[in-house]
Amino acid sequence: MRGIHAVAKPYLMLISLMVWGMAVTAQDIDRASVNLFLKQLKVSGRDTTRIKLLLEIGKFHVFKPGELKSDLDSAAQYINSARHLSDSLHLQHWQHACQTMQIVIVMEKGDELKGRKLFNQALADYNKSGDKEAEAFLRFRFAIWLTTRGTYTTEVLYQFYQSASLYRLLRMPVQEINVLKEIASIHFDEGKVNTAEAELHVVLKKYKAINYKKLHYTYNLLSSVTRVKGDFNKGLMYALLSIESMNKSADTASAAYFYADLARIYMEIGNNSKGIEWYKKALQKWRHSQRASFAVFVAAGYISEDLIAQKKPKEALTMTLNLAKEMPAITTIQKACLAQNLARCYDALHSYALAEKYYQESLQLYAKSNMDFEVSQEARRSIGKFYLKREAFDKAGIHLRKALHFNPQKLSTAALKDTHYMLFRVDSAQGNYLSAMAHYKKHKQLNDAILDSRKTREIEELQIQYETEKRKKDLVLLNNKSKLQQNKLQEAGMTQKYTFAGLGLMLIIVALLYYQYKLKNKSNSDLQLQKREISNKNDALEKLLTEKEWLLKEIHHRVKNNLQIIISLLNTQSTYLDNDIALSAIRESQHRMHSISLIHQKLYQSENLAFINIAEYIKELAAYLRDSLDLSGNIRFRFDLTPLELDVNQAIPVGLILNEAITNAIKYAFKLRKDGNIHISFFKEAEYVTLLIRDNGPGFPADFDIHKCKSLGMNLMKGLSAQLGGTFEVKRTDHLTCLKVVFKNKFLPD
Repeated sequence: MRGIHAVAKPYLMLISLMVWGMAVTAQDIDRASVNLFLKQLKVSGRDTTRIKLLLEIGKFHVFKPGELKSDLDSAAQYINSARHLSDSLHLQHWQHACQTMQIVIVMEKGDELKGRKLFNQALADYNKSGDKEAEAFLRFRFAIWLTTRGTYTTEVLYQFYQSASLYRLLRMPVQEINVLKEIASIHFDEGKVNTAEAELHVVLKKYKAINYKKLHYTYNLLSSVTRVKGDFNKGLMYALLSIESMNKSADTASAAYFYADLARIYMEIGNNSKGIEWYKKALQKWRHSQRASFAVFVAAGYISEDLIAQKKPKEALTMTLNLAKEMPAITTIQKACLAQNLARCYDALHSYALAEKYYQESLQLYAKSNMDFEVSQEARRSIGKFYLKREAFDKAGIHLRKALHFNPQKLSTAALKDTHYMLFRVDSAQGNYLSAMAHYKKHKQLNDAILDSRKTREIEELQIQYETEKRKKDLVLLNNKSKLQQNKLQEAGMTQKYTFAGLGLMLIIVALLYYQYKLKNKSNSDLQLQKREISNKNDALEKLLTEKEWLLKEIHHRVKNNLQIIISLLNTQSTYLDNDIALSAIRESQHRMHSISLIHQKLYQSENLAFINIAEYIKELAAYLRDSLDLSGNIRFRFDLTPLELDVNQAIPVGLILNEAITNAIKYAFKLRKDGNIHISFFKEAEYVTLLIRDNGPGFPADFDIHKCKSLGMNLMKGLSAQLGGTFEVKRTDHLTCLKVVFKNKFLPD
């Protein structure tokens, strides 16, 4: 039924879903329009107006979500009536329009063989009669229907190109550009996001050249394309433009879809509160129109996830079940999404057996629909996450790897990032360290792309710009209403003046009252002006604070980059040296630089610009040193770390001490043996923190005296301990060497 794009591309192409049935009718047909058409039908005569009304009502029943036989039967009844009337009036154009819709009904019923036969017959009739407009529309509709089959992409594109050529020949630019937009959406569905983006820009340019007002469908597709590419600032910009264009044109039939797509972008950039706000607006629109669709259940899923995050899983389940009663799932993918939402709710309620049942049911339904799109990939990620929490690593790995089998070009950057991180955890738990590191590296690359400070700032500026423009428009509207009210008051005053001309006393009283009213208005206006000035000052202060935070982030980012440049220069210098001592000194300097660079990187990526989580930092530094040094044996790290936060002034010396201690242990403690253990502990006792680095190597010589040691590394560790205001000591037993640093944490309370 109306599942053409709703089934083939249910989320990525939601706006194409709303447009494909509008190549001729110019806007989506909703229930309110149909009710109006039915009233007009009762008083219409036997003419083209009646034919058009019958066709529009028939299209409404064909394009409704779901695959109900009753809807198709109703559609056939109206379209057959239109066909009989056009036959009796001998109106060839309308005969062909009705014939095309009759073919659509046959195809929607699933009779592909008969549908193709009727298509070929109609094509021959239109060619014979020279009705190129009917042929263009027939090819367009046939291509749309083919998208539901999922395997006829080449044929779909051929029919679209033929349709576009005919509309170009007929000088029907709106219809031609509509087809070009559908071609771009097909390329998007194939994962050719760059091609789709370029084509959509051409479509946008063509629409603007003919002063076409309804640009919101194209903006929305561009928003989806750029979101999938991870370019969230453009994605947000186009989503906001789509809503602005929709409001200007008053074409709000697809408002819920635009709201949902904007919500999805806000969710992916981490602004969950804004995302849920727009998803709720979308769901309210859908409920008002009583038009169930796949997107309804997607939006409900995100709202239920938000309730779960607020520790309200029972409310999430109640909302999901009530929606299922109010708008029952009809299509296979609607049922799949509903099962997915129920699985999340039962998982949060610790009903794991029910959760697993619904997760498996959602996967089976998505597989049955043979769809390859974002939400079905999310189902794989959800069940993978479910098994990961249960520590069922084998099952988790199977589903998460299948999630990556989807065309990566069709998946959002945020989804890929989370999937790689979960696979890193799975592989780590199973001992597949090489694979785990590969997934972690990919996760970091994608995460860094999302956290790019320039993009994030542009996103913030776009949100501020949109909110500012919205407030300006609201203010203009409010002023217009105020002026209208004042005009009405003045008219009332004039009427009263002329009516009661002889009542002087009454006129004086009215004048005084009006004068008092004006004084009150002026007083209120002055008060409002003062409030706006205070609000503007508060906004300016908030902006200055935000800019200060961005500046600090940029400083950390640049320090990190400059240190990386120095490390690269040292690496380049080492290629020109053949002295082993000099080479060793350069490598040690690189490691020291990296220990400092890592601190600035974590500060730049953190919300807290002054403190870092020392436990996470120690693990990342140890992993870097283990990978950087040539380890032919099996040296294992053990960690016993309390999650404390250190000021950058203390974190840098701690990082350098760790760098020296770990490097010395790897290079000297295990020089004659191929395996061993390095145990790093970091904990707090009262106002002091203690750092211990232990290894089971042969240790220092029996006559070793720390005070007489002249090595750079040992002197550096002693000096850095003194810089921390702490103590440094080395202990040695038969099979254990321990370096201990104790210092006072000056920057945090006990």
